[in-house]
Amino acid sequence: MKHLPIMTFRFVVRLAAALAVVGVFVFLAAKALAPGGELTMRTDLIRPAPSVSAPKPPNRLQQLDAGGVAFVGTPAYLDVTPPSAFDTVEVRVNYRNPTGAWLEVGAMTSALDGSFDLRPLEARLADVLPWARVTSGRRQVIERERRQASVEAFEATPPSVTTLATLGSRWLPPVRIADYRPAEEERAFRVSLRGRQRLLAYVANETLHFGFSVQDMNRQVGADPVTVAVFRPGDSQPLAVAELPDDGNVTADQRSVGLRSISVSVADLPEGVYQVEFATTGDVFIREMTASPAKFVFAGRMYLGDHVAYSDRTDPVTVYASGTRLEARTGHQESLQTITVGSSVVSLEAVNARQATTLPAGEPVAVRVPKADAILESDGVFALSREAWFVARPLEISWHTTADDLDKRGITAVLADYEAPSVADGVSTASAEFAVSELDQTAAGAYRFVLHAPEAAFGETAPVIESVEFVWRRRSVSWAEAWSRIRERATLLGHARLTAVGRIFDESPE
Repeated sequence: MKHLPIMTFRFVVRLAAALAVVGVFVFLAAKALAPGGELTMRTDLIRPAPSVSAPKPPNRLQQLDAGGVAFVGTPAYLDVTPPSAFDTVEVRVNYRNPTGAWLEVGAMTSALDGSFDLRPLEARLADVLPWARVTSGRRQVIERERRQASVEAFEATPPSVTTLATLGSRWLPPVRIADYRPAEEERAFRVSLRGRQRLLAYVANETLHFGFSVQDMNRQVGADPVTVAVFRPGDSQPLAVAELPDDGNVTADQRSVGLRSISVSVADLPEGVYQVEFATTGDVFIREMTASPAKFVFAGRMYLGDHVAYSDRTDPVTVYASGTRLEARTGHQESLQTITVGSSVVSLEAVNARQATTLPAGEPVAVRVPKADAILESDGVFALSREAWFVARPLEISWHTTADDLDKRGITAVLADYEAPSVADGVSTASAEFAVSELDQTAAGAYRFVLHAPEAAFGETAPVIESVEFVWRRRSVSWAEAWSRIRERATLLGHARLTAVGRIFDESPE
C-alpha cells in the first residue's frame, strides 16, 4: 500500500502526457480540417512552410540581405496542398514596390496545357489615371468623361469595342461588324502551330466550323490528348466539345504516327464573337486547319511551330498582328533570327530572351518570321491573313500600357476587375480570390499558383516579396463532414480540365 502514491503519480504523469498528445492532435486536426470554414497558410518564400512548396524554379527568386525576395526571373510558381476541400482561396501578397512595377498572381486552371487565370495585384496606370470612376466591389469603370452612373449601367450599354480597354476583366462587350459577309466556302490554311491556341471567331448567319490536322511529335513523356471547345466569351460551360485521345505513344522517342484530325461545329448561333479553345500539350502541332468563318483571330499569342533543329525545312511565315506592343522569343539556338514587324525589326539574339517592339494603332501589321520557330505575344490579336483580322476584343491593359497608348487608340473607358493595393510602412498588400471549382491540380494533387513580375524578364526593377498567404474558405462544417471532404478531395486528383480563360507560360516550373 505504501507504494500506491508512487503508482498514482506515474499514472497521473502518463495520463497527462496522453492528454497532451491528444490535445496537440486535436489542435492540429482542427487547424488542418478548418471546421470553422477558414484555413490560412503563409510562406516567406525562404523557409519551409507546411503544405506550401518552395518557389519553382529555385533560381527565379533571390533572398535579399534587407529582407524579402527579389525577382531575378519570372514567373515563379508555388504548389499548395490544402488538407481538405474548400470553396475559395484568397491569395494575399505582401511586398515592397517603390517603383510601382506591375505584379500579378495566378492560379492554374488547366494541368493539360499549363493555363493560368491571372489577376493584376498592382497596375499603377489604373491607380493614377485622372478619369471619372464608378465602382461595384472590385469592379470599376474608369471613363475619360463620365457617361454612366454605375458599372451595371455601363455593361448594359457599353461603348464600341474599339474605344474600350479592360484590366483583369473577363467581361467582353458585344461586337458587330458592319456589312459582314460570311465566307462563300471553307478555307484551308497550311500552318505549323504548337500547343494550345485560343481563337476568337465572328459568326453571322453561318455555321461555326474549325477543323485541325494535328501531329503528336512525342518529344516529352506523357499523354497528349487534344480537346477543342466552343464558348461564348465569359462563359465557363462550352457550347460544343470535341476530343482526340493520345496517339498511343507516351514516350519521348520523337516518333509520330502521322496526321490525325479533329473538328468542331456549331450551327444556328446568334451573331457575335465566339471563343474556340484548342487545348493540348506542347507535343502537339497543328499542321493544317480549315475554317468557315470569314473572320477569326488568335487571342494574345501564337506559338509558331519549330521545324528548326528537327527538320531541314525552315519555311518563313507571315502573320498579322495588332495591339500596342509585340514580344517575341525562341527556344532554340538554331532559330535566332531577325523578325520584320511592319517597318521595324525584332532581333532574337539569345535563347528564350524576350525582345519587343511597338505596334502602330489601327490596322494590323505584317510580321515576317524567317525561320518560323518563335513565340509571339501581344496585348491584341494575331491573324493568319489580313482579310481574317478584325477587332475581336477590347485593348487589354498590360504592364507596358501607358496613358499615351490609350490616347493614340481613342480609348474612352476602362472596365477593370481590380482593387488598388493598401500600403502601410512601405509594404503593399494586395490579393485576388479564386473559385476552387475552376482550378485544376497537378498530378501530385497540389494547386499551382504563379507570381509574375513582367519587368523582371527585361532586367527592370520588380517588386520585392515579403510573404504570401493562402486563405482557404468554405462554409462551416461538422467534424464528420470535414473528414468526408478529405476523402472527396482524393477523388479529384489526376483529371484534365478545359478552361475558357487563362494565360499560358511556356516554361515548365519543374
